[in-house]
Amino acid sequence: MKLPRNARLAGLSCLLLLAASLPAAAVELIPMVGWRFGGSFDGNNNCYCNYYYPSVSLDSSASYGAMLDIPFTHGPYALEIYYSHQNTTLQNGVSLSPPVHDMNVDVLHVGVSAALPTNDRNLSWLFTLSGGATFLDAANTSSQSYPSIGLGVGLRYMANEHLGLRADLRGIFSFMGSGSAFLGCGYGCSGGYYSSSVLAQGEASVGLVLRF
Repeated sequence: MKLPRNARLAGLSCLLLLAASLPAAAVELIPMVGWRFGGSFDGNNNCYCNYYYPSVSLDSSASYGAMLDIPFTHGPYALEIYYSHQNTTLQNGVSLSPPVHDMNVDVLHVGVSAALPTNDRNLSWLFTLSGGATFLDAANTSSQSYPSIGLGVGLRYMANEHLGLRADLRGIFSFMGSGSAFLGCGYGCSGGYYSSSVLAQGEASVGLVLRF
């Protein structure tokens, strides 16, 4: 499904406005940086003027984004809004061949996080479950969006009432559909890059917890 950039920004703005309207205490904003890895497309990748690649994959690269956690009234749970951006390159796996394409991968999720206390009152385990969309965007092509889910585990350490650190390890699973092209060929070639599998990526990140 094609979705322009301004539609993504509008969706994110609506989620932030919804979050701001919820009655909650100790809302947490977590700007983060990380490292995204994994992401292989298996399918009929026939491009570059009839060169055939049985599999193409995304390079591991840096990511950045933010999370917004809004605690529920009762229990250790919070509504979590998660956004992460990765600027990466699509590779064909053939030695000495040029990269296929530069690509942006954006993930926008809404989910639930649960905080489990430890013996240290400043330190908590975090477990997250989320769902939303993954957006694949390459230069000179239309953006494609796919449903995705996320599973994560993390640690949060609060140095004081308002400031802390958070580390997360998250799995992101994007459902590509059956036989849909996620990237068209360039350079005057016909065909495209197709995938009928789940795109699985991992992300390790650290963030600054701002609690207010």
